Amino acid sequence: MKPLFLLSVLCLGLFSANAQADWLKEAINKTKQTINGWLSATEQPLPALQSAELEDYPTHYGFYREIEPLFNSPLFYLQTGLKSKPPILLIHGLGDAASKDWLNVIPELEKDYQVFALDLPGFGLSKGQYFEYSPHNYSLIIDWFIATKIQDKPILIGHSMGAAISLYYAANFSTNIEQLVLVDAAGVLERTSFIKHLAELPETTVEGPLIWSRVQSEISNFSSKWVEKTGEFYDPTKLLQQNHALRQVMLAENPTMNAALAMIDTDYSILNYTNIPPTTLIWGEIDPIAPLRTGQALMAKLPSAELKIIRDAGHVPMNSHTSQFNQILKPSLAKSMDNNQIDQTNSLAANELLAVKPKRIASCKDDDTPLFEGNYHSISLINCKFAELKNVQVNNFSSKDSIVTIATSQIGNLSSIIQLDSSSITATASKFFGKIVTNRTRLDLAAVSLYSNEDILVAKDTTKLVFSISDAQSKYYQGSLHGYFSMSEGTLDKQLLSK
Repeated sequence: MKPLFLLSVLCLGLFSANAQADWLKEAINKTKQTINGWLSATEQPLPALQSAELEDYPTHYGFYREIEPLFNSPLFYLQTGLKSKPPILLIHGLGDAASKDWLNVIPELEKDYQVFALDLPGFGLSKGQYFEYSPHNYSLIIDWFIATKIQDKPILIGHSMGAAISLYYAANFSTNIEQLVLVDAAGVLERTSFIKHLAELPETTVEGPLIWSRVQSEISNFSSKWVEKTGEFYDPTKLLQQNHALRQVMLAENPTMNAALAMIDTDYSILNYTNIPPTTLIWGEIDPIAPLRTGQALMAKLPSAELKIIRDAGHVPMNSHTSQFNQILKPSLAKSMDNNQIDQTNSLAANELLAVKPKRIASCKDDDTPLFEGNYHSISLINCKFAELKNVQVNNFSSKDSIVTIATSQIGNLSSIIQLDSSSITATASKFFGKIVTNRTRLDLAAVSLYSNEDILVAKDTTKLVFSISDAQSKYYQGSLHGYFSMSEGTLDKQLLSK
């Protein structure tokens, strides 16, 4: 009865969502394949590791594969280095290379550390069991692994998807690790912002791993270029998000999409960043997958962190720029950072303490002054398509018919009205004080804090908002902000309170 029931749920779900005929045919075919697999499946013992599977690894490593007890999935891991030294646990990103992605790094680490590297379930030599490959579920496996195999507080190092998983783990099990290293963390930005970035990539990107090209292609085909339309048009991926049976039917044989969708559907704004251990962020300067903006946003959220940028490197700097990567990593692991190194005070009172009374009044019209830095009384933008505010503190700000990038800045004060008309605003690691009034405007905000004594934002006409790991404190709403909002008019506070 189980297969017939799931097939009925599948068809009902697809028809109710007005799915396209081609997508429906593909889903039904995959359903039949999955049902046939269920009907013919028998218990199989876990096969022994074969020499051909291990030929890319140095022979002095220890290799192990067993069934982990949480999801009954095969779990492969390697161990090398000095058992008397501090442990390091390496978490890989998307792709069947899995733990092999660290082969250029491990030789340096094993000189001074005991090194462990996993193949996450679904990848490499850990294939064989379907479940939702989410940061939450992977974190449970990591916690089990640390408790049973390492039995000490390791330094946790993650790359790409593995960095997002490591961040999730550190926020939920902060006392179980000594230190955190995140390398080009992917998927931390809200799903619309992240997929918009993927959709903007050319078909072949510089140092864009093949696995990410596949993700880009499959998401584009799966969703019919729905970027920035997720709140308005049909999005098949949301159906998978809501229906676990359908998700298994569609993704049981596609671990890459399983893990990628689970990663970008995770809300990283609700994590408890307060107690995350000292963190090193290592980023490729020209990463086409996880833009440097993600690292800058995480710098604003983490209580004690350093951001190290490798020039001309892309998404996998440990392989493309191995020497520079190791030169950054090893000293970072040896150095003990002060937990109070970076003050992340987000109180309203902080605005008053930082407030100054600058006399500079600046404007940009038709791109005559595109770059602003320092302190201002006011900045007014009119038809500025390349405007950039960097390390700015300004009391009054307005934008009309402009495209604006804002980074590490403080905009407005509690009595301000920030007027945004027919503009596109991208802000990262910044603070906005006062009420924002929008008219035909798009905002993409990452690690941004909004403060207001009234409403946070009032839309007079069409406004599209993307929030990533952000937060707000107003008269009506206090809490995290992470998601896509489309407004024709009204207040953002009411939309947040109605969710």
